[in-house]
Order: sequence, then structure tokens, then C-alpha cells
Amino acid sequence: MQETRLALSFRELADRVGVSPRSIQNWVARGDLSAIKVGSRTLITTAEAERWLSTRPARNSRKEGR
Repeated sequence: MQETRLALSFRELADRVGVSPRSIQNWVARGDLSAIKVGSRTLITTAEAERWLSTRPARNSRKEGR
């Protein structure tokens, strides 16, 4: 049985998305991504992470004309 996490640390989310924890911290500081405090930890709910990711624009990695 696979465990379903309700919330992730900045590092856990960064590892899953493929960015640095600092990028996650910056997006939270700008208000682009919402975080919650649980005791001394700051976490991103998986629902918020999915919402945020779904609003990111897709980019075509191929250059035009190739």
C-alpha cells in the first residue's frame, strides 16, 4: 500500500518538481504558492501543489522551425 502524503516540505516538493528548495521558498514568499505552518515546520499541501502546478504555463522545448 502506497502512503499518500497530505503535505510536503519545501525540499520534498522541490525534489518532486525538479527545482531547488529556494525556488519553492521564493514562490511562497511572493504569494504564488500557499504554505501552512504545522508546529515549527512550513509545509505545502499536496492539493495546493497540484493546484499551483496546474496553473503553470506549458512550454514547448522545441524551437520554432525545427
